[in-house]
Amino acid sequence: MPARTSQPFNDLVAASVGPGKRWTVREFAERAVDPESGYSPSKSLIGNIIQGKSPQPTPELISAIAAGLGIARAVVEDAAIRQWIRTSDIEGQQVYHHADVSIEGAQLTREAIERVKAEADGVDESNGP
Repeated sequence: MPARTSQPFNDLVAASVGPGKRWTVREFAERAVDPESGYSPSKSLIGNIIQGKSPQPTPELISAIAAGLGIARAVVEDAAIRQWIRTSDIEGQQVYHHADVSIEGAQLTREAIERVKAEADGVDESNGP
């Protein structure tokens, strides 16, 4: 079963990093290194994360945070998904979207769903009863 967390990305990091926590920002910055690329987030970026500011999630950042926390990358990926991705129901379909994007006027998404449904209906009709 995949590793899961109920915490969003910023909260996952803030739970262990910062004043009075397991690691100081400086200590964590030394630990948080993506093993594949060598990328390491700056102390400033880590400070922003624990203050609740959302950075652009990249594969390198996610891997570096996982290495720094000493946890599976899948857990950090799950936290990133919880922070940046939402699901909404549009025309009876679950649609994933960025957390900052309103789906209220998702006209293009609605049109795409209707087009796919119409194509599917066309395929079903061509097969006959």
